[in-house]
Amino acid sequence: ALVASGVPFECRTTVHPDLLAENEILEIARAIALRGCKNYVLQPFRSEHCPDKELRESDAIQTGISVNLRDTLSGMFTHFQIRG
Repeated sequence: ALVASGVPFECRTTVHPDLLAENEILEIARAIALRGCKNYVLQPFRSEHCPDKELRESDAIQTGISVNLRDTLSGMFTHFQIRG
C-alpha cells in the first residue's frame, strides 16, 4: 500500500552487531527491495537510554559495515545511505 501510494518514504534498519549479522541485514534488504522500496538507510545503534547494560557496553558497537555489504546494498536501491 505504501509503495502504491506514491508517497516518498525510506526504510531503515538500526544495526547492532551483537544482534544483527551482515547476512541478516542483506536478507532484510532483499525483502524490502522485492516489495518496491527504493530508499534504504542503515543507522547505528545508539546506547544512550538503552536499559540493557550488555548492549550499551558492547565493543561490537564500534564495528562498521563491511565494504562488500555497503557495495551490495548500494546496487540494490536507488538511494542507499549509512548514517551515523
